[in-house]
Amino acid sequence: MKVAIFGGESKEASAALVDRSWQIWGLNLVGPGWLFKSYVGIDKMFHLHKRDDLQKDIPLHLDAFEKWALEHPEVEYVLLEPWEKLPKATIFPHWILRELPRGAYHCSSFDWMISYALHLGATEILLSGIKMRSDGEPISATPCIEYWCGYAEGRGVKVTAAPDCDLFYNYHLVRSRYVYGYDSWDLIEDRTVLPEPQQHSWVAVQLEQ
Repeated sequence: MKVAIFGGESKEASAALVDRSWQIWGLNLVGPGWLFKSYVGIDKMFHLHKRDDLQKDIPLHLDAFEKWALEHPEVEYVLLEPWEKLPKATIFPHWILRELPRGAYHCSSFDWMISYALHLGATEILLSGIKMRSDGEPISATPCIEYWCGYAEGRGVKVTAAPDCDLFYNYHLVRSRYVYGYDSWDLIEDRTVLPEPQQHSWVAVQLEQ
């Protein structure tokens, strides 16, 4: 079984990576328009949050999610707990996934979904549109996703992160005296396109010795 997990900013080019031999998984009703067109088809739609919390914090999103779900009964919905309006939903088996090594280490829905894909016997996983750093998610979200990707690869599962993900990069802090609102700077300075990796100064010093 091959599983494609799509995030909120998946590019349309990612559709070319997936044919109907893949299971397509969506999350929280986010993603590009093409993902929700009938010719693409979503096999599973996840919402790994408690309904009461959604009702309290983002009721408009909850209403939109349930409305879409009722209009698309062909999709399998995977929820943390039973919802009255979605009585046929699959309940996410977190109690089983917790038995895996570091099974309680989860910082986002995506790493739960990777763990679940392994539980279901996935042989290949594609990730697309996952940008936790720019979406205001917990700091630990990205390394947790990367951990579960590594766990999957250690079990022989092929994992592909599409170019529209911000996974598997070297991020580092930069100190400056820029003044917010008056000075201009790039929030993310992309140095991944350098033709040659820069050599650390301490390495150069050792070579000179």
